Amino acid sequence: MANVFPVRALIAGYSETVGYTGIVNSFGGPYEERIITSPSFTHSDASTGKRRHSFKLGYVEDRDVDTLWTFYKAELEANWRAFSFYPRQTPPANDSSATNRYLVRFENPNLTREDLSTDLANMTLGLIEVAA
Repeated sequence: MANVFPVRALIAGYSETVGYTGIVNSFGGPYEERIITSPSFTHSDASTGKRRHSFKLGYVEDRDVDTLWTFYKAELEANWRAFSFYPRQTPPANDSSATNRYLVRFENPNLTREDLSTDLANMTLGLIEVAA
């Protein structure tokens, strides 16, 4: 089982984006070929598809900064491994629930502790969905 992101996202405040990776080949005029190259993801609603979720957390409470920093370092030191993220609920103690769960990784492998500080007006922590 994957580790679980330790901070409740609803407290942190977040935005969610859904996108696809693809190629567009233009053949001149109105003719084009569109190919979605995203891998298949298993989403929190148990559906599968090629859409990819990414999350931006914009605020973390002071009491959570140390917890998040420790978690960030541990995940990067473990080969930048993926972890479970529950954006719409308090994270469970273990990773037994598949409801509202996304398998994600940190978008940026080069954060500093100050990047997570609530003293910064524009703290942004990016998470991006990965294939299982």
